[in-house]
Amino acid sequence: MPGVAAALVATVTGLLVAIPAMFAYNFMVTTIRAITQELDGYATRYATQIVHGYVDNRDLEDKIAMALTRSEMGENTPAI
Repeated sequence: MPGVAAALVATVTGLLVAIPAMFAYNFMVTTIRAITQELDGYATRYATQIVHGYVDNRDLEDKIAMALTRSEMGENTPAI
């Protein structure tokens, strides 16, 4: 019987360690996923602001006028 008792004690000990470790792991994965999504959203908003502020800062009227000029000249290249 001592072998069975030792096996039961080892099983209980393993469960006492594994169950809290599983909860801690799931908590950390969820937290990291939320932080990653927040950072991804921030990066997207930042890149959009850079594009609107520095790359494409022409007025809408200028874009339309340039597109019309190109279409009148017969160019199929879109205005960038």
